Amino acid sequence: MDRLRSFNDTIHYVLPKLLLIVIALHKLEMTIDPDAARAESALHLSKPHDRNMFEGAAKVGLVDPEDAPAAVAALFEKIKERHGHPLVSSYYRGLANWPDFLDLAWGVVKSRVESAPYEECRESLIEQASSLTDGLFDHEPELWRAKENEAHEIRMILGAFRLKFIPEMLIDVTLVKSLLDGPERATLARFRT
Repeated sequence: MDRLRSFNDTIHYVLPKLLLIVIALHKLEMTIDPDAARAESALHLSKPHDRNMFEGAAKVGLVDPEDAPAAVAALFEKIKERHGHPLVSSYYRGLANWPDFLDLAWGVVKSRVESAPYEECRESLIEQASSLTDGLFDHEPELWRAKENEAHEIRMILGAFRLKFIPEMLIDVTLVKSLLDGPERATLARFRT
């Protein structure tokens, strides 16, 4: 139970930051260079980041949908279908390490997906994150150069993550957190940096 809770808290900690990053990237305009051989990032990391971001974070193996037991594979298909996602998220693939809990948690989450309160929460998360990134850039730096078709593909991916995938996973993780820690603690972050 401690490992499950730590995994869920880790994802609960990371997803809001990912939403902010994706929205910030969306707000930056790409420079279209028809002669560019490929998209090049102006952001360079001198060394890989430590995967253990903070004490107490849990890393778990992800259950491969191709190798999952039949009951888990069927559950993965239901999750993808209900959310309208092309792939099952790594969050649910991580929860599949506890198949009985995954089944229980999805039973709670699935009834809320696409409900009016769920959709309102998703829109509110997007609006809040967008307002937090307003004024972040005093100018629009040239982040990358991309061929026109690459820029379109990048915009589409950012849009899917910004408008659907990340906000929905954040809601799902919070609902699961309410199962683990109780509704009153569901929105509280365990980790602080």
